[in-house]
Amino acid sequence: MGGRLLVGINVGTTSVKTVLFDADGVMLSQAGQEYSTQYPRAGWAVQNPDDRWHGACRTLKRVPAAGTPGAATGAQWGNVMLAAVASSVCRDFKAAVDA
Repeated sequence: MGGRLLVGINVGTTSVKTVLFDADGVMLSQAGQEYSTQYPRAGWAVQNPDDRWHGACRTLKRVPAAGTPGAATGAQWGNVMLAAVASSVCRDFKAAVDA
């Protein structure tokens, strides 16, 4: 598994999914982590944002990049609400994954 690697992270409604690709677009590895939704009253749906964050960290740890930390040269996040927290989250992302 030499060369450039790309990581895709999809933070969805019920789970986060992480996929590792080589530079030719071949999927090398994937991992997923589900999280819960609470329904405290009719018409309400509540999720803990920490579950999404920890799910992303867990899936990144389970998607090996040839056993080499920092081997991925690019990443793509997918989430409608992620932009609201991306600036504060991304600066600490590597430290959280390495922890």
